[in-house]
Amino acid sequence: MTLWVATSIGIGGMVGADIFLILGIATAIAGMVALLNTYSYAKLGIKYFSCGGPRCLSSNLSLI
Repeated sequence: MTLWVATSIGIGGMVGADIFLILGIATAIAGMVALLNTYSYAKLGIKYFSCGGPRCLSSNLSLI
């Protein structure tokens, strides 16, 4: 095993570990965003329970 091969194996292991670490962090952030989104829809459903929350809120907004 030459120095080049040993260095390549070491760098490959570090890059591979970093890729999985970054994917794990991105997954955790996406999970937090999904939880916040779910919470906001639940709050809208509680406030506008007669027609389903977000749909009722969007029909009450005059955007034009």
